[in-house]
Amino acid sequence: MGSLRGVTISEGNIGANVAGDGREFGLIGNGVAVTDKLTLDTPYTLQRPADAEALGIDADYDSTNEVNLYRHIKEFYRRAGEGVKLHLLVVAQTTLIDGMNASAKTLAIHAEGNISDMAFAFNPETSYVESPVDGMNPDVMAAIPVLQTFSEWADGEDMPLHTILEGRGMDTTLTSLPDLRDMADENEKVTVVVGQDWDYADGLGWEMGKKFADVGTFLGVVASHDWNRNPGEVETQNLSDRDLEVWLTGGLSNHKKYSEVYAELETMDTKGYVFPIKYQGLSGYWWNGGHVCAPIVIDQQGNMNQHTIYYSHTYDEAKRALRLVY
Repeated sequence: MGSLRGVTISEGNIGANVAGDGREFGLIGNGVAVTDKLTLDTPYTLQRPADAEALGIDADYDSTNEVNLYRHIKEFYRRAGEGVKLHLLVVAQTTLIDGMNASAKTLAIHAEGNISDMAFAFNPETSYVESPVDGMNPDVMAAIPVLQTFSEWADGEDMPLHTILEGRGMDTTLTSLPDLRDMADENEKVTVVVGQDWDYADGLGWEMGKKFADVGTFLGVVASHDWNRNPGEVETQNLSDRDLEVWLTGGLSNHKKYSEVYAELETMDTKGYVFPIKYQGLSGYWWNGGHVCAPIVIDQQGNMNQHTIYYSHTYDEAKRALRLVY
């Protein structure tokens, strides 16, 4: 039949959709319930800041309750764009980050395993005493192995994901910071963010807030581009926006400006902390990369471990794809 036509052209089979990777994101943070709107320990799904506002979470919520929750949500959507699913669960302010693992499981199950990255925001009560050890908040350090264990649980339940931890409350002295790439155990599924928009933090009316880290900004950057790309990408990931007056001055969660901690940044980068940096000749700030709490390992055959967040994503997305095939 085809010989009279010369050439036979037919439509092929359609494979897996690559127009969008289907990732969703999670945020767990301390906050306060809002009567008839926001219930603690209850998962919600947002697609824009207005969805958070409908729950009673807005700028006034943050200032009244002395938390940075709306800030993280707003920054997430500033970078990721509206329409991206952000699953939210708010816990009591008395809950430390290492006590959020049960809530994390609840949120992962609520999202039906679609969360690729889950951020943990630490908004303790005003009575909380910040007592850094070797330059870091010990409650943050205690959470690292707990979040690694949670990630391993999620992987075992066929819901592989990466966790992003707010490294709030650094000390003004940074010379003895723990080396996140040389811990007793490898925690390749945990990234610690210690950077902040210094001007925003400086304008907060409560002292505890000035020591926060912009984990929502980092999560939004991760959500804004492909899973296997570096969150420190220079071409597309400038954090600064002069029109919105955000990220005009970068800093750390000890509420020190970039210029004040410049001498320590090279060592901090080697030790695996995530913070904002500048490049000579360019205007703005960028994340220094996608570090994780694990050493950099490359064997004789060129195989490497998950020593960056985008390698972690590559492992996770490969597992998801292979599971769908098999």
